[in-house]
Amino acid sequence: MNYVKWIKNVNFQNLMDIKKFTLHSYFTKCGSFELIENKNTLWDFIPQNKEDYKKRNNLIYIITCDEKILKIGGSKTGLEGRIISYKCGHCIPERISPRTGKNYPGKMSVTNAYLYNTIYDLLLKDYKIELYSYSIPKIEIEIDIFGNNKKILPQTYDDFEQSALDEYKNVKGEYPPLNYNGHPKMNKV
Repeated sequence: MNYVKWIKNVNFQNLMDIKKFTLHSYFTKCGSFELIENKNTLWDFIPQNKEDYKKRNNLIYIITCDEKILKIGGSKTGLEGRIISYKCGHCIPERISPRTGKNYPGKMSVTNAYLYNTIYDLLLKDYKIELYSYSIPKIEIEIDIFGNNKKILPQTYDDFEQSALDEYKNVKGEYPPLNYNGHPKMNKV
């Protein structure tokens, strides 16, 4: 248990069931997290649709544990990009790198470390961890950039993510447990 300090304590009594979340009808189940334990990772995400999983797009997602909401997040790189980022949480200083035989240097994202190791711990305890997502419609705008009209695709997931987080907090009085670092626009609890 060299990863114990990277596990977020989850009080299941305070979590909201995804089916009771007022926005749940917007989200579709995309797949689940499974233990695989190899030298580079301890779990993997198994997508229901590989084409959707690999798509680069703005989206928001919900990670659940036995259908209780653990995290609401967003991505501008799609699901695969987000999962790859979370897997970097494997590289905590308490683990040995198979490449060097030494402890990892500890330069990982703290958010990724907590999420990765909490998911691993919950999977070891036989909880079912799933991911739901909502693909945000593509919006194209024309804007003057230094005297040239350009068509751009604005990053919109931040506002969708914040709205979903606020909706959760309006009901539960706090954000989901794996949103501890908070969205940059979050009002701290």
